[in-house]
Amino acid sequence: MADHGNAHDAHDHGIRPYVVVALILGVITYVEFAIIEYEIPFLGDAATMFWLIALSLVKFLLVILYFMHLKGDDNTYSGFFASGMVIALGTFVAFTFLMTAPSSLDYIRAQLAPDGRFTHGETAEEAHDDHGLGEEVVRLIESDGASRDLGARLTDTRPRDARVSIEPPPAPTGGWTLAAASPLTSPAAEAG
Repeated sequence: MADHGNAHDAHDHGIRPYVVVALILGVITYVEFAIIEYEIPFLGDAATMFWLIALSLVKFLLVILYFMHLKGDDNTYSGFFASGMVIALGTFVAFTFLMTAPSSLDYIRAQLAPDGRFTHGETAEEAHDDHGLGEEVVRLIESDGASRDLGARLTDTRPRDARVSIEPPPAPTGGWTLAAASPLTSPAAEAG
């Protein structure tokens, strides 16, 4: 029975592995931040994404192995965890593929008019309902405003202030009142 206690003590390493893993996680986080924050000329977009995902995966594995104590657990628990991660990873890859597949991008591009605006399924030759707005108003809505000449921008009146101030209703008190304390003032302020 004494051998079992010694075997258990051999696996108990104290806090040292956790501190080392925490320091490694900090270094990996700094490297990820540096990759994003500072432009690295030899890394393209694809390489940047690859390294960010790889470093995140290493951090993920270190956290689940050490801080979630999966390293010393039975393999059954690791299997349950891994199966959920495989499903999540498969879902992530499938949705990423669906959002970047050429067929979906072609559909979106087909909806764009030559000038870059959506046509809502209409051809450029079809008439578009202006909803009763004048031609000038429609032109202003469809432009960014800054593309107009300076004289037109300066002569137009600014829109009126449309902010609304709403006073909250008083809370029902049931007949009682609350007397708030007066603000504290210093004796020097009262004398002055």
